[in-house]
Amino acid sequence: MLTKVLAEAIVNETSKVLSLNVNIMDLEGIIIASKNPSRISQFHEGALMVLKKKKVIKIFKEDTQKYQGTQEGINIPIEFNNEIVGAIGITGNPNEIEEISNIVKMLAELLLKQAHITSANEFKNIQQSLIIEELLQPSINIVNLKRLLFNLDISVENKYLISVMETNNHFETNTKEYFIFMNDLVTRATLHKKMSISRYLLVFDLFKQPMETVINDFKNFINLSKNIKIVYTAPIDNITNLKFAYEECELLLNLNIESNIINYQNHLLEGMLAQIPLNAAKKFLHNPNYQFILDNEELLSTFINSNLNVTIAAKALFIHPNTLKYRLNKIQKESLLNPRNINDIITIKFIIWLNQFTFQQNKL
Repeated sequence: MLTKVLAEAIVNETSKVLSLNVNIMDLEGIIIASKNPSRISQFHEGALMVLKKKKVIKIFKEDTQKYQGTQEGINIPIEFNNEIVGAIGITGNPNEIEEISNIVKMLAELLLKQAHITSANEFKNIQQSLIIEELLQPSINIVNLKRLLFNLDISVENKYLISVMETNNHFETNTKEYFIFMNDLVTRATLHKKMSISRYLLVFDLFKQPMETVINDFKNFINLSKNIKIVYTAPIDNITNLKFAYEECELLLNLNIESNIINYQNHLLEGMLAQIPLNAAKKFLHNPNYQFILDNEELLSTFINSNLNVTIAAKALFIHPNTLKYRLNKIQKESLLNPRNINDIITIKFIIWLNQFTFQQNKL
């Protein structure tokens, strides 16, 4: 479809390389864009002849009286998908501008194809956004969903990987390769939607892209910037389960998990803890004995991540093992929980995770 906006773009681009006047005419022979504004909306009989005869029409100075609204020049059909969608008129001696007219025709048709691709991508993005919005509703309108999925040739029953990517899009800290890779990753997703200024929901069809390939892409992307976090869930076998999987990803992103790629299956306990109501979590943490645990969160997290090994934890904390032992004894005395006891360390870890979750929720 040759629109007025696109016609004006063709005139603007050709004007950069031509000093001659260029007119764009629609299927009725009306000038819809011109380097000479006074000619816009005028009827151009030469263009109508181009559209009827489907060939180039040359109009010499002595012929201008024969064709209404014309000047000396050459008129060429604009083709798209093997159909004529309009005509270009270039003012000048037809014999002198014939060669350059072919270049103008190629440029116009190239811009038309580019505009069509852009329009198709915009349509696809809108459709994807509507699909995701429908899938995130408390109750899915299955008829509407199937209609939207049909437009993009997406199946309801299939294996899909659901992921949420949190990015840092600061131009001053990210490279050109970062933005190219991110755009490629997002566009290769079967469905994608920007959920906030820094978070993207990405859905990958695992029949089209193996899970190993997608995870490797995540790893390669993170190598370009450490300010990225990607959470993904176990594959779902029905697209209608997207809402539950998306909420799982959001839960983990709101926890302070020290990893750039987070598989929900490896953090099931944290995911369950994060579903505790905020008021209940705050009430639980209000116990004064737990404050000393929270004051030593970094030390205890390092100790836990070191598999309760004092030597390894002390080295990671840059302190002497005896200093760490002293602090662990102090924590036991103040909190009544022994960090060296397996049952108590589970409670301690629970307290730390719950505190991290409530802190993140208060920021939202």
